[in-house]
Amino acid sequence: MRRMSIILMLLLFAATGCTKSAITVDNEKISKELFDITLKERLSIHKTADREAVKKAVTDELIAHALLVREAKAKKISVKDEEVRKTIEGMRGDMTEQEFKEGLKKREMPYNIFQDRVKSALLISKLMTSLVKDDSVTEEEMRDFYQRRPVPFLQSEQEFVKILEVRNESDAGKAAAELKKGADFDILAKNMSDSGSASVTDYGWLDPDTLPSRELASELKTAGLNVFSGPHKGKDGAYYFFKIKERRGPRELPFEEVKPLIKTNLLNKKRQELTANIIEAGRKTVRIKIDI
Repeated sequence: MRRMSIILMLLLFAATGCTKSAITVDNEKISKELFDITLKERLSIHKTADREAVKKAVTDELIAHALLVREAKAKKISVKDEEVRKTIEGMRGDMTEQEFKEGLKKREMPYNIFQDRVKSALLISKLMTSLVKDDSVTEEEMRDFYQRRPVPFLQSEQEFVKILEVRNESDAGKAAAELKKGADFDILAKNMSDSGSASVTDYGWLDPDTLPSRELASELKTAGLNVFSGPHKGKDGAYYFFKIKERRGPRELPFEEVKPLIKTNLLNKKRQELTANIIEAGRKTVRIKIDI
């Protein structure tokens, strides 16, 4: 499983080119320039790792990538330019196209090669979904996975809570004074939100342990129901108030609630195993030349 995730992480960094080749897999060439870029990135992440060990890992991963692309092409799988464009738009998020290209430039990644790698990533994704279809996981397999799992699927304690985030100490002090006098928490929160002096997260189920602030998480777990709590100063400088309407303790999740998650896990496992088999078979039958 780890092997597959590492391979996919590299899909955007390996590339073919007309410059000197570092690796040749059949007729597909991986340029020395792009090999060096990938190696540099990997070394920046694993600062204490042995250079030769990282170099070998990068070589193996780029070969694996090339073998998967080769398999996809052999099966006549194709990706349209529009698919590539939409994928890059999704990756870009709120950044402008220019900002995105500048970010790639800082990583020494030419934009046209980046596009080619996105296309290859889509090819491999289509290969996996074509070989292991979404409906290949049976109900029996999912139930067996659920029943045999050594640790049950658990849902942590949750609070049905509304959170009021006040931006400065003065407004937080005024809000605290009003609430202590008996002001209705919901009305106060709405008024402060309407005035722009605070932000409100309306009532919803929340797992306290998902909060970035351990202090606030602890307060949520111990606070009483239907009473306000706060102000609690966050590390971001804001002040937080909250009111809990309902609390439910940890519980084991029934099969139907975790069925989609189990299906995803089993699909990923099957695809990862198939990927490993394709790579292993390819390395035995395909001519691979390494020149680094």
